Amino acid sequence: MIRSSGSGWMGSEVSRNGAVFDPAEEWIRPGDATILFLNNLGGISQLEMGAILEIVRDELATHGIFAVRTYSAPFMTSLNAPGFSISLVNVTRVHALVNDQTPGEAPIDILALLDAPTDAHSWIATRKWVLEPQRIADEELEAEETLQAISRVSAGVPSSNPLVAFTSQPWEALGFTPSEVERGIRGACNALLGAEGELTKFDTAFGDGDCGETFSRGARSVLSGLDTGILNVRASSPAAFLERVGELVEESMGGTIGAIFSIFFAAWSTALCTGPSTDPALVKVSALRKALSALSAHTPARPGDRTIVDALAPLCAPEVPQVAATDRNVLLEYTVRVVKEAAESTRHMRARLGRAAYVGRGGESEASVATEEFPDPGAWGLAALVDGFVRGVQDRQSCTG
Repeated sequence: MIRSSGSGWMGSEVSRNGAVFDPAEEWIRPGDATILFLNNLGGISQLEMGAILEIVRDELATHGIFAVRTYSAPFMTSLNAPGFSISLVNVTRVHALVNDQTPGEAPIDILALLDAPTDAHSWIATRKWVLEPQRIADEELEAEETLQAISRVSAGVPSSNPLVAFTSQPWEALGFTPSEVERGIRGACNALLGAEGELTKFDTAFGDGDCGETFSRGARSVLSGLDTGILNVRASSPAAFLERVGELVEESMGGTIGAIFSIFFAAWSTALCTGPSTDPALVKVSALRKALSALSAHTPARPGDRTIVDALAPLCAPEVPQVAATDRNVLLEYTVRVVKEAAESTRHMRARLGRAAYVGRGGESEASVATEEFPDPGAWGLAALVDGFVRGVQDRQSCTG
């Protein structure tokens, strides 16, 4: 029998076969194994239940309670009632009650019973969460370090990264003048704005249809930054400038693409701080390779998965022909071509990640794309960006001063 007062974990008395627990003692003690049941009364959406589960788990953690099993499902409903209930089982206490009071009998393992296979169609599988507080602290620390790595400075505020703040490596080390860089960026942004409809069309076939809008938001944000002076090519080193660009796209784009660009620009900025070089080609290629390598630690996407990474990989690690290595214009045109070809190659790839992996081929949208294979919109957007940048660099008349 369990009696609980209204004072939370305190005031519980459990009695079985003469075993009595002190009512003044906390029923759940530090280190006790627990099981969490989150019951949907019938009218809560899966999205809301997921959010509730995270809140409950976080609240339990503040009390030092870390469930070894977590179940979330409509176990006992009340038609479509918009509510939920929370139940917590102290496995350690129950084992003590059952096993310690029945010497000579085979001990009962509640976790093994719950994990045992069953053909009961309404019983769902478990979720295993981290058990130790230290492991949660480590996860939070890692997350904080990641956020700091992709964080950006506000307008006019010096970079928080000392490497970025004090680097003196000029734009010429990358093979461009500040004017060419600004022209290129404006050209890239305008190219993305012009490609919005096409990107939306591609993403609607296999995704959620927002890729064009996402790229356009980022482009408008960067153009606004250039117009207002938040982004100042001439007054910033390449590393500091890329850091600021990363901040803008992180805030404006959102979604997976926004996160990818934010991490990539942060890693690119850091890579440019490894020291100046007299060879612009080496500076560009090595920094881009390092940025791509850093990005790969934050996304499972790899070339061949039908994502933006398919176009990003040849941009960051191109196999440059000898003639392109000695002529900048040839190199720029070569870069445009290989990135465009990589984006084109995604037309015939099967998606392995994201929503496109289960919508389209064999799915409800197959009929709409039966006569035309669309490329991955992220890869196509990157190709448009690269092409626009090169056209901007080459077009002296587009210089804004």
